[in-house]
Order: sequence, then structure tokens, then C-alpha cells
Amino acid sequence: MSAIGKGLKRRGRLMKEAVSPPRRNLDAVPAPRSRSAAESYTAPRAPRLVKSPVFVLSSVRSGSTLLRVLLNSHSRIRAPHEMHLRTLHVELTRDFTAEAMKALELDKEELEHVLWDRVLHLELTRSGKDVIVDKTPANTLIWPRLRRCWPDARHIVLLRHPGAVITSLAEPEKTTRGLCDYLGVPWESAMLDYGSKDHGTFRPQLGDWSSTIKSGRIQPARAADPQAELLPRLAELAKSWGYPVE
Repeated sequence: MSAIGKGLKRRGRLMKEAVSPPRRNLDAVPAPRSRSAAESYTAPRAPRLVKSPVFVLSSVRSGSTLLRVLLNSHSRIRAPHEMHLRTLHVELTRDFTAEAMKALELDKEELEHVLWDRVLHLELTRSGKDVIVDKTPANTLIWPRLRRCWPDARHIVLLRHPGAVITSLAEPEKTTRGLCDYLGVPWESAMLDYGSKDHGTFRPQLGDWSSTIKSGRIQPARAADPQAELLPRLAELAKSWGYPVE
């Protein structure tokens, strides 16, 4: 296999790992099993250090990394690399641990929520900014859980034609102005010059790492291939999102 072929195969494997369903069910009710009284306890929501985080919900290859660096270029918005909160768990390793946590009005889910909140708050504090954005595409798999954790969270949904797995920010100034209005911060022209800012390392499993995003410039959007035949479900999604479907 050529070096290019090996690179594409590795890229596909890393993308699959990043968006595959979590090994543990974070979204739905766990499968029935024998549970102690403490394990059956549902804790009240603890106070949050970050009241209203922002989550970008999208598929992979939808331009979310470009959106991240544009937002991160704003003086008040911190948009770090993908944080993968859904894979960050808490273990209650002894039978009495759940009882101890219950006495503190905590359960396993709320302990994980507290941990997630602390991670976001730590990153926000280090940045010196006041709005934090997590753009991990796999967050779409656990959005009900994120809503339970942060009822006041805000969401940005990226929709694009399923046949064009690429960025779709064709009007960057108009788009970023609308996003800033939604997030309650003034628009800054420096957002469009994201290449002049430090956004951390672009590498696999933390977002897009292609030469396009590393260029530091907003590239023209690539149109969907009109000859590409979509599977019925993808065609249905494209139509519901307002894209023309043959």
C-alpha cells in the first residue's frame, strides 16, 4: 500500500474512533441490573462554575475546526481543541462509595457533571476569557446528557449537504457576526484572520489537521458533487435541511 493510501486509511480509522458511540451509555437509561439503594439515588444538580457553555453540534468534516479557530480568535471567546467530555468518566470502585457520595447529595452522573464543569472552568480561567465553546462533533451523540448537565447551555448546529463533507462557511463575516450576536459578544474583524492567533496543535482526534486549516486562511467552500448518489437516509436528511435533491 502506498504512503498516501496508508495515510488515508489511518485518517479514516481516527475519525471513526472519534465519533463512535461511547462504550458506556451516557445518554439513555442504563440496562436493568441489581442496584443498591445508594446506586438508585438520583442526586440534585450541583451548582455550576460555568453557567452557559456553548456546544457546536455537527458531523465530522463539516467545518467545525474552522469555526472553532474563528471563534477562538475573538478576545472574549475560548474555543479549545476537541475535549471529548463523553469519554471522561468517574468510577465508584467500592460498595460504600455510592453511599458516601449520596451523603454528599451526589451520584455517579452528577459527579461526572461536576468534573466536566470543572474542566471547562479551568480552561476558561486559564484563557482569561468569559465564553467557552466545545466543538467536539461526537457531542451530538450525548446532547440530552449535556442538556441535563447545563440546562442553560447554548448550541450552534452546523448543517451541510451530506454529499459535501467539507466546510460550508461561504460568507465568513456574515456568519461570524450572526454567531457573535447569538453569543452576546461584539463582532471583531480579527476573527477572520485566525492564522495570526495561537489555537494549539492541529493533530488527529483533536480536530481537523489538514493543510487547509493549517493555512490560516478561510478557503472557498467546495461544492457537493452533483453526480454523487446519496443513500436514501442521507438524501432524506439533505432534503430536510433544505438542500436540493435529485
